[in-house]
Amino acid sequence: MATDGKTSGSTEDHVGSINKAIQAKNVTLVKELLIKAHALKGDEKVPGEVLAKAHQALIDHVVAQWQTDVDALKTSLKQGVEMKAKESLKETLARCEQVKGSSKRLGTEFVTLVDQAKKMISTMNKEEGETIKYYIKQGIQLRNRDVLTEALDKAANAPAGFIDKELVAQAGEVLKELDLEHVIRFYLTTAIRAKDLVGLETALNKATGIKMTQTVPEVAEATKLLAELKAKKAKKKPKDKKEKPKKTPQEKKEKKDKKDKKDKKDKKDKKH
Repeated sequence: MATDGKTSGSTEDHVGSINKAIQAKNVTLVKELLIKAHALKGDEKVPGEVLAKAHQALIDHVVAQWQTDVDALKTSLKQGVEMKAKESLKETLARCEQVKGSSKRLGTEFVTLVDQAKKMISTMNKEEGETIKYYIKQGIQLRNRDVLTEALDKAANAPAGFIDKELVAQAGEVLKELDLEHVIRFYLTTAIRAKDLVGLETALNKATGIKMTQTVPEVAEATKLLAELKAKKAKKKPKDKKEKPKKTPQEKKEKKDKKDKKDKKDKKDKKH
């Protein structure tokens, strides 16, 4: 209770604790002490000016933290633009979108940096799209399976709107053909090593089916080996005996009749 115009010991303790917490910028403690102060009643109540001071300290802290966050984002944007770090800029821009405040409050510098970052990302995306397009065309022209595979992988991860979809579709079809050629090359190589005549014929038929020509080393080698194997097989094959043509039933009957007549004549000659 108050005595001789002085605040009670409990009130003085609260006021002292609140002032110390404010000076120490201990926001958590200031919040806890405010909750306790608002619960006090009667002569133990903390003076209004002290409570107002504590509330202002909390507001100042929030504003200072907000400004610190904005300054950190500006620094990150500047570094990202300077280093042309696209992924870092994308991450920073995502954080910028979460910052609350009008353009006026955020400041001209902040707004300008955000705009620069967006333009740089757009330019880099366009350049990346052109690079991928170049390698896809090269892969198609050279029919290079490795180049096409890498280019299409990059195209799949590229930002939408910066890739020629028709060109990607064409490259996909060419890659399917090259993948099939790769498999047939493997079959040809296996048959060549094993000197497998049937395997060579099968693989060469498949190669012909997709228009693989003699310019393909495996096709040329397999064709040559197949001819050699067939030639060796032909030399080892025994000559077929000439088979007499089979007689028709009529011919057989005529032969039998002729034989019977001969037999009868022979018997008759013996009797005489």
